[in-house]
Amino acid sequence: LAVTAAELFLGKVLFQGKTNNDMIKVMMETMGPFSGRMIRSHLLQTKKHPLPVHFSQVASNYVFRQETIDPVLGQAVHKEISLVNTFKPTLQSKLLKARSPKDTRTDVLKFSDLLSKCLVLDPSKRITVKAALQHDFFKVQSITAGASGSSST
Repeated sequence: LAVTAAELFLGKVLFQGKTNNDMIKVMMETMGPFSGRMIRSHLLQTKKHPLPVHFSQVASNYVFRQETIDPVLGQAVHKEISLVNTFKPTLQSKLLKARSPKDTRTDVLKFSDLLSKCLVLDPSKRITVKAALQHDFFKVQSITAGASGSSST
């Protein structure tokens, strides 16, 4: 639901790519790098099953193996991109750029925060449905209550 909500707000596909590798790169550009635990799990699965390897370990750090096609040879070429200081979350700035004049900055920031918590890749760290429904984004401040500082849900 979070991806659909973001796409409706933005008016375009959130994680667009031609391949899984492209989409993983776009996910990290939008949400930040995957956790070490998720990458270790990916690497373990690629040893057990015939899956493409999208990450590797260099020294004590993980790198993303970006795949492109060489235009002359038509063969896959891999470029290793460090996850350290490379992928910064950009969802918030994308949403702020797409807001309409009716959207307040505060509302868009609350929406961005909610989406970020819903889109956490690791299910154990993702916001629960109950907590999502209690998020500030869903709290409506009445016009009369706004002057006194109280809010209603």
